[in-house]
Amino acid sequence: MRQFWMYTIPLLVLAGFMLMMNSGDILKKPMTTQDDFPYYLQEVEQAVEREDWDAAHSHSANLSTAWEKVSPRIQFSVDKDEMKAIEVGLSRLQAFLQSQDRSQALATAAEIREHWDHLNE
Repeated sequence: MRQFWMYTIPLLVLAGFMLMMNSGDILKKPMTTQDDFPYYLQEVEQAVEREDWDAAHSHSANLSTAWEKVSPRIQFSVDKDEMKAIEVGLSRLQAFLQSQDRSQALATAAEIREHWDHLNE
């Protein structure tokens, strides 16, 4: 019986780690309305296209909050560089919204979406 547990426990631990490392696609899906990152990103893009800067700032704050909720869940199962690129993109997006630069804000939002879509690859 002792030999059984000597093999079973390490295998279960390895299986658990494998599940955690491959769970990025599942964990990045929204679990509540407050952590729906793709939705808020789309809302920011639509507000910028309408040049509704107040709504864009509001949705951008929600986007940052959603990222703060999602990033701890996915940090062990996705590429660290992609996460860092999203954080940098969010900072750049804030700056472009502040300066009301429509083209740069839309380009940065598209860049953030691209990084989001390729998080688990």
